[in-house]
Amino acid sequence: MKNKKRILSLLLAFVLILGAGPVQAAEAFSNNIAISDRSASERLESGNYVLVDSNNQVPGVLDGKWVTRSDVAEDPTSMTKFIMTLEISGDQVKIKDSNGISLAPLGGNKNGIKEGDYSWLLVDNGDGTYSFKGQGNDTVTFANNTMSNSSGYRAYKNTTVSGNQKNNYFTDFKLILIEKSTEPTEPTDPTPTDPTEPESNVLTIQEARNASGKVTTKGVVTFLDGKNITIQDETAGIVFRGDTHDHSYNLGDEIKVTGSRGNFNGIEQIEGTLQNT
Repeated sequence: MKNKKRILSLLLAFVLILGAGPVQAAEAFSNNIAISDRSASERLESGNYVLVDSNNQVPGVLDGKWVTRSDVAEDPTSMTKFIMTLEISGDQVKIKDSNGISLAPLGGNKNGIKEGDYSWLLVDNGDGTYSFKGQGNDTVTFANNTMSNSSGYRAYKNTTVSGNQKNNYFTDFKLILIEKSTEPTEPTDPTPTDPTEPESNVLTIQEARNASGKVTTKGVVTFLDGKNITIQDETAGIVFRGDTHDHSYNLGDEIKVTGSRGNFNGIEQIEGTLQNT
């Protein structure tokens, strides 16, 4: 009797999964879902990014058989030699290093990386990170290999990055926006403004980076390191340095900061106070 109940329960669970529809059923079995055209246009746009993996390292430039790597800086936006250009169209993305070299898997479903015009599959991992996977016969993933015989990043077989040595491979990246790609737009007639209405003093982050003295700007938190909080908007990123570690901000929060512009060891920053927007 107990066996019959157990079998009935299993059958009922299977029917419920099928009844959820193809999208929900797929989500029930996998958290790695390729970005649709709609979500890609809402969440990511083509532009220049620093790619920070879950080992807090970033890929640099194609150098022979590897893409170089470095530990992430206190201000990721200052890593000009580690900026990747991502050309995003739906769930397709082309990757260029800071030298303008396009990156492609080695091909033949082998571990490796090479120069080549190639569209990777952009995968949203559902936790604020993204992965870059090969397509067609290239069942590979762009990954940081941290074993002693490695010099950086390559495309590795999916069976390799998920195998016995999976803790040595880092495939999930936070994408730190440096500069959004811009396209020319049609000129519009200026709209008259009410002279009695005060002009907002909130600058874009790029305007704040170009300013001096006291500034106010706002952006989304993309990196936390003690008193240092990196924020970004659609124009650029910058480090805010507060006077305490005691704050309740998380990645993805939008915050407004006010303080004095400065530069510490080549890192553009604002030092002062902040608040939720």
